[in-house]
Amino acid sequence: MRGISVDSWLGRDNAWKLGPAAAAVVFVVYVASHGSGAGPSVYTLSSLLACAAFFVGPALHRSGSLRWKLFGAGMALYAVADGVWAVYGLLGKSLPYPSYPDAIYLVAYSLFVLGALVLLRGTRPSAGDLVDGLLVATTAAFLIWPLLIVPVANAGGSTLVERLVSAAYPTMDVLLVIGLAPVLLASRTRGASYLALVAGFFTLLVADFAYAVLNLKGIYTDGSAINITWVAANAALVFAACHPSIRQLNQPVPRPPGRLGPGRLTIIAVALAVGPLLGIVLDLRAHRGVEPAEPVASVTAIVLVLIRIVLLWRERERAEKALHESESRYRELYAVAESARGELAAKNEELLELDRLKDQFVGLVSHELRTPLTSICGYLELLREGFPDGPLEQQERFLEAVERNTGRLLTLINDLLFMTQIEAGKLDLELAEIQLAELAEECVAAAKPLAEERQIALDVVADATPAVDADRSRLTQVLDNLLSNALKFTPPGGQVRIVLGAENGLVRAEVIDTGMGISARDQRHLFEPFFRSPSVAAVPGTGLGLAISKGIVAAHGGSLSARSQEGRGTTFRIELPARRTRGAGPSDAEPVAPSLSIQRA
Repeated sequence: MRGISVDSWLGRDNAWKLGPAAAAVVFVVYVASHGSGAGPSVYTLSSLLACAAFFVGPALHRSGSLRWKLFGAGMALYAVADGVWAVYGLLGKSLPYPSYPDAIYLVAYSLFVLGALVLLRGTRPSAGDLVDGLLVATTAAFLIWPLLIVPVANAGGSTLVERLVSAAYPTMDVLLVIGLAPVLLASRTRGASYLALVAGFFTLLVADFAYAVLNLKGIYTDGSAINITWVAANAALVFAACHPSIRQLNQPVPRPPGRLGPGRLTIIAVALAVGPLLGIVLDLRAHRGVEPAEPVASVTAIVLVLIRIVLLWRERERAEKALHESESRYRELYAVAESARGELAAKNEELLELDRLKDQFVGLVSHELRTPLTSICGYLELLREGFPDGPLEQQERFLEAVERNTGRLLTLINDLLFMTQIEAGKLDLELAEIQLAELAEECVAAAKPLAEERQIALDVVADATPAVDADRSRLTQVLDNLLSNALKFTPPGGQVRIVLGAENGLVRAEVIDTGMGISARDQRHLFEPFFRSPSVAAVPGTGLGLAISKGIVAAHGGSLSARSQEGRGTTFRIELPARRTRGAGPSDAEPVAPSLSIQRA
């Protein structure tokens, strides 16, 4: 098995483990040597190790900051004071109380408090976190005041300096709680370094509180078991300073709006209950020398709770406002997304339709081109090979077939070119005054032979109609196409007629048949280029006639619409603006915008 080299184990990722490992060794050694002469020296070593950890650990993880230097300086002073006590213990001497190591301890506490305040400032706590921290500090102060400070202040046989120093220790503990409690409540990232830092300092506070109680009762000794708690606190602080997660404590963490969770409710409940409970305990013990402190602490706690409720209410309002803004923004984005989705779906439908029309166009054009070309080639081959000297009548018949198919090709090409002109908006019109009734009569007369051949009644019903400004040849093309379709899809015995009329400044021409009709689905695509209904696939045609007719009518400022019912017939309606005359009103002079509407009868 391949071994692990010392260099690799001591890399940056593992070097931090040396500090906690050394602290664990010191703790074990102290527990083993507890009560012996080496105990104070090992205890001093634990303080020195914590001091070194606060200077080396953050630097190792590139997290150097004033807060860690303050904590390190405080632990250095702690080590100095512990060393003085250890030296005196080794020499078999005792220090008076108070002495200069007590002053060093109090200065160290001051540095701890400053470090906690700097750490608190870096976490950027909310106002609610600060108020909750003050509630914790108020509770701690209310407990410490009657249990430690007042008894020390009233202790007989002690000097003023002794009472001041004895009261200073718990006071410093309260100040440290004021700095650490908001940090505990404000940090939302529960990293290992954060947990060890909080555990170390609060273990230190508990040890100090126990020391003060024991010292007040006169039962504390240098070999007391409470010293183990201080060594454990130092070990936790070493771990906190060396662990890589210490970098997280330098970065403010975004916080959600404050809320009263179980922990916060417990804090408020304890803060409000401490005063009455402590009063009951003191009553039971017949110890009532602290009455002025109780109402002060209770009023302070109540005021802080009220402030907290106000802050929570404001946070709630801000959260609701942010929620409403988020919902409004979400609705806007959803509407935009839905609109984009609808547009995308429409574009996709258009692409599919274009693809379908392309396939239909290729199929229609191929068929319409191939059929006449095949016929032309066949007749020309017969003329060239089989019948050069045949009867003249037969040759003329072949030539007529060639001419007919050539005309069919020419018509298809002209229709394609004409449709291109319409779509490009380049259709040229030669406008002139035209009586639509006369034009309808001419078109009906031209279609009469075909109608008689198919045994279809064809006539014109015309009321008095004004003239229109139009291109005669183009309107003739439209009427011929509509009549041709009507005769093509009307069975024998049916009827086709053109009905003319005028209303609201428009001249109306309706081509009405009693033919097979058009389905509602096909009516939606009726005027699309190359559209051919599957029901009339056997009937020759390119699907361009109605699209061209609509384009011509639209170019005249009119509209072409259709209404139909299957089995009942179809009506195509042309509406054109009447010709303007002198003295006509504004409504008569305004052109009518082109439109397309398909209605079912």
